[in-house]
Amino acid sequence: MEIYLPDTIESVDDLSIRPTFHSYSESENIKSHLQTMKEVLVQLLPKPLPFSDREGLKQWIQRDLPLVETNDCGILPDTLSIFFLCHQITPINNIQKFLFDLTKRCLFNEEIHKITSFAHMDIYFEHDMDTPLVIAEVKIVVQYAREYERIKERIPYLKKQVVIATQHRAYSASLDHLWLYGEENKHSNIRDLLLRCIAKFPKYLNTELLVEHQLMQMSLKKEFFTQRSVFHLVRSVISLSIIRNNLINHMTFFIEKRHMNFRLLRTYRYFPFGKKPVLAIIVGINLLDKNEYFDEKQVALSVKKLIPNAKVVQGSTYIPNPKNSQVVTTYIEMEKEDGSDFSFNQMKNLRSHLKKNLGKRIEKLVPSLFVIRNEEETMRNILILSQEIKAVSDIPQVMISFDRHSTEDLRFIVILLRVVRPDEKSVSERLKNASGRIKCQMDRVQTVNYIKGAPLEASVFQLKITNISDFLRMDFSVNVYLARQSIIRFLEQGMGEFRDYNGGMILKQQELLGQIKRLFSEHEIEEQEILESAYYSLSPIETQATLPLNFLCMFLEVFLEHFKSVSRHHHKNHLLIKDNQEGIYVVFSSITKGFNDFVSEKNGELLTNIISSQMAHDSRTYCSYLWTDVDEEKKEAIKHFFEEANREWNSKHHQKNIVRFPVLSVDMVLDPRRSLEVNSSFMVRHLFEGLYSTDVDGKPQLALAEKETMSPCQTIYRFDLRNAYWSNGDRVVAYDFLYSWRKLLMPNTPDSFYKSLLYCIKGAKEANEKKIPIEEVGIYVLGDTTLEVHLCNPHPFFRHLLASTLVFPVNHRVDIQHPDWYERSGDMFVSNGAFTLKQRIPNHIVMQKNQLFWDAKSVKPDELYFYGINSAERTYDLFSKGKIDFCNKLFMPTKQREKASFQTVSSSANKVLWLVINTDKYPFTNKKIRQALSLVLEKNELKTLLAEDSEVANTILPKTVTNLLVEEVSDAENLKKGKQLFAEGLKELGVSVDQLPKIELIHIPIAINTTVTRFCKLQWTKHLGLSVSTESYEWDNIFKKLSEKNFCIAISFWFSFYTDALYTLNTFRFKEDRINFSGYEDPQYISLLERCEQELDMSKRQQFLIEAEKMIEEARPVIPIAYLRDINLYNPELENVGSMYRGIEKDLRKIYSKKRVHKIK
Repeated sequence: MEIYLPDTIESVDDLSIRPTFHSYSESENIKSHLQTMKEVLVQLLPKPLPFSDREGLKQWIQRDLPLVETNDCGILPDTLSIFFLCHQITPINNIQKFLFDLTKRCLFNEEIHKITSFAHMDIYFEHDMDTPLVIAEVKIVVQYAREYERIKERIPYLKKQVVIATQHRAYSASLDHLWLYGEENKHSNIRDLLLRCIAKFPKYLNTELLVEHQLMQMSLKKEFFTQRSVFHLVRSVISLSIIRNNLINHMTFFIEKRHMNFRLLRTYRYFPFGKKPVLAIIVGINLLDKNEYFDEKQVALSVKKLIPNAKVVQGSTYIPNPKNSQVVTTYIEMEKEDGSDFSFNQMKNLRSHLKKNLGKRIEKLVPSLFVIRNEEETMRNILILSQEIKAVSDIPQVMISFDRHSTEDLRFIVILLRVVRPDEKSVSERLKNASGRIKCQMDRVQTVNYIKGAPLEASVFQLKITNISDFLRMDFSVNVYLARQSIIRFLEQGMGEFRDYNGGMILKQQELLGQIKRLFSEHEIEEQEILESAYYSLSPIETQATLPLNFLCMFLEVFLEHFKSVSRHHHKNHLLIKDNQEGIYVVFSSITKGFNDFVSEKNGELLTNIISSQMAHDSRTYCSYLWTDVDEEKKEAIKHFFEEANREWNSKHHQKNIVRFPVLSVDMVLDPRRSLEVNSSFMVRHLFEGLYSTDVDGKPQLALAEKETMSPCQTIYRFDLRNAYWSNGDRVVAYDFLYSWRKLLMPNTPDSFYKSLLYCIKGAKEANEKKIPIEEVGIYVLGDTTLEVHLCNPHPFFRHLLASTLVFPVNHRVDIQHPDWYERSGDMFVSNGAFTLKQRIPNHIVMQKNQLFWDAKSVKPDELYFYGINSAERTYDLFSKGKIDFCNKLFMPTKQREKASFQTVSSSANKVLWLVINTDKYPFTNKKIRQALSLVLEKNELKTLLAEDSEVANTILPKTVTNLLVEEVSDAENLKKGKQLFAEGLKELGVSVDQLPKIELIHIPIAINTTVTRFCKLQWTKHLGLSVSTESYEWDNIFKKLSEKNFCIAISFWFSFYTDALYTLNTFRFKEDRINFSGYEDPQYISLLERCEQELDMSKRQQFLIEAEKMIEEARPVIPIAYLRDINLYNPELENVGSMYRGIEKDLRKIYSKKRVHKIK
């Protein structure tokens, strides 16, 4: 029976929906689900309805869909519903799955467990049976306020993606393959602009642009897109597509002709503190045959031919060419070495001549040449072997020579002479089935003589061994001897008995080497292979077969002793001289090549008629010498000669004083304005110098400031600078400070966690909040070497602030010309500190002494090596083996602490171990739950678990900083109070302990963290009945989780760079600060800190600090566990290590080793 529906639609009740399939009326389940979808529709539709009749509904569907709406959450935790109403998307087979996946990616970074239900249906409106639609509801669990805020922030982005998918159907299928998280807003804008361009110019553009953008997104690093504008990225994608399509069109009609096109796009790379001009070059070319080759190298060379000071921007190359495609398109960016823009004339020159230069650069790949073997040598070897066969009964004579090898095979040349008897098979027939892994390829067969009428036949052929893995040594070098043995077995199998003409010496070598291996069999495998390499390096070569075993063993024992010694001090030159009744042995090794030539020039006669060895291992050259049958006078002469040669060599090549230090990571920005995290501050302190530094007691002392003058009101400071220079020769001027501090205070400056510390400067806060121009901040240049700073109020720790890396200057000229200078190394990294950045590679930074540093004479190390080692176990292992000079004692395994005895150096106790609680995570939103977690930890038991250099903490602030006098309370009282607060907290949350989620405690895997983790888990489970899991992460992952507040509870160390309590209390000031890991914020607390900053009376200021500290103690965003001293084990060869700590900061500039220091010529 047909239901009559009036055309008029006055309310939602007048609307009916039905599934897109028929015959559903008999199913109660389907009707129930349909009613649920009708309720979703009620939530979705605008109020009042934007249509009033059937035709209005149809127009609304075509005009306003898709719809994406949400409800509001109540008291958290709660569920949030997202409602969808949209058209079917033809290219997508499963629109429901598409919406589900899109929601995951846009809102939760693929975390499925956040979505509790997904209800959907394909429907028609009864008033419009021509348009199939999809209606859906996604329900999400939201536990925390911060999570709710993030989801609400991302809802508009989700809406935008649904709009793109439904309005541009040819593109929607590709969305399923895109990673939408991270730079999603920029990429969404790019896709939106591309779609608008496609809609405006459909004749020339199509949805291939979206695929091109997707390929760029997958091929280039995130930084590429971060540093470029949306406009430039869009026009680049369009240019690539147009150039490629034009080439294809031209090739359709003129396939044999060369076609080429290019486009020049001037743009900028954007950085946190500036921008830099670059030139994007897009080139398209067709290759005429498969042997032609063209890539970014040819483009770069062509540009450099026309503009010599142009260079490639690292990480800017994109070559989106399918395999075997005749059309090659290349995107590359060039910049000028001086950082300036490309001039009008340079651009004109490129437009006029670049095409011609590009055409000349196309490479022609040709097959590699096969060079015919030396025929004269082959004939000579045939003649030699023919003379060895005198009778018909003589066995064949064989000469085997190694030819060449590849990653897949080894090849030998074999010359075989034999007397051919009647009816005897040919050599190739006899070798045909000898072995499957060795293939024989005949070169030639010839008769060279006759013996009693029987032909003397010479066969020259190549044997190829496949699968070389059986012949690889530990260092993946090929053991040719083993391969040769395999060749001999192969020939014996096919030819029977024969004489290996050149194998006698090899056999003797192997017999002697076998004896040596048995004698040294107890040594480690690496040492055995080193000895084998040393044996094979002996010269003259015949000594490898003729040298008596006792001499050989003594020679190798001395070499091994030397090798073990230098393995602990790889950067040192080392000389070892040993003598006994048999002779005198000398071994010298150096990281610099050429010692053997050096001593030969000094006294070549001394090195004649001796046994010697030269070999390289692990970037080190070893030279060994052995004299036999020498008298005592000659032994003394040899010793004196090599000791003198060692001194001259060290003086000539300057044996560097190197200090090697491990850090958790070297992947950091070495810009002072962005580095106040402990690791980056440590590194920056060696590269840069500020107005002040700190002494060994942590007190500020003048550095670049030669003189300071303070006004009577203590709010105006004037600094006169020393005569100091940047590493590029520029003078350090006052404007460098003004420029750096202004850049730091610019509104919306990223990554500057601590810039609020500068709010003590007059106008700094207002400028950062855009209330006044940056020029009105109280920083003034009164001349090249005079800087004046005006403060809002007297600041007792202003000098401490000036000693922090945050306010160290950068070279303003370099920062303007090359705002990416901090990504570079060598001469392009300009600094003014004790060291310059020599080299930066993954997990390794090398700094070298800055000869232009104002106090260079006091800097002892020539180079500093920093190794990024994010494993405590590996750090200790490398230290114990002498590969690094320092190791934090916390990284030392607990068992080793009792056994091993190392020299140590330590700082004052400005360090505290915290349990950081995420106050946005349920149930830690409740203060009483946080307090309970702290109170139930039994301190007496904790005291027994901590090392002797640690102390149980009873304040959140470090011991040397806190202003509180905490009364001792027994564990029993604390436990009783903790349980009471926990019960009250559960009641306020309206849950039982069984309903609480499992608590995850994360930490870095070092001994103290592991101990504390186990202790906390046991205590919370025992006293509160909580379910606790623990997980360890390396530093990089931990820091990411903390700064993104993606954790429950985490173990963290806190360092106070100076002894003002405000420094640490500021950490909990604003929840949005990335350094405020706990997410705690309280308006009353913020007000207290503001009053503290403005207070002139020091006693009142102190009282405000006490009140603020009491507030944070009660709120418990962190739980203090232990006060720690920063203790480092160090290499006993180092001198003046006591100067390393300057307060909590480490400074390596005074440390040296007297064993490594030599005068520089």
